[in-house]
Amino acid sequence: HVAYELALEFITAFNEERNKFDYNKPLHCAMGIGEGEVESYYTNSYPIEYDLFGRGIVIATRYEQIRKALFHKLETTGTIIVIQKDVYDSLTEDMQKDFKSYDLSNCVIKVRDDSEAQILYYRLTDEIKSS
Repeated sequence: HVAYELALEFITAFNEERNKFDYNKPLHCAMGIGEGEVESYYTNSYPIEYDLFGRGIVIATRYEQIRKALFHKLETTGTIIVIQKDVYDSLTEDMQKDFKSYDLSNCVIKVRDDSEAQILYYRLTDEIKSS
């Protein structure tokens, strides 16, 4: 649930920055949240480098990337959070109410690197306003 709350904060910050520009086309944000191990490192000497890697990063990236196929099927677009079933199951009931499910079992959309996925959950977040 912490990852979801952080995603909402990122979207709020994105919306605040986006609204500062007078851009004539829609700008949207997409995030994926997946479960899996993540490793990181940073150097103690210059140049300072930070890196995250692992299955959790790969899965989150795949869920973010599936937005294109999902938008095509839903005939919509916008700012979106797409999450893995395990992540959805870990959310509180109140948080789960924000999401819609999408059944993958009988369609051509598949989550790369998560071949067992039968369902995913998404939230179109354009209703989240800047404070």
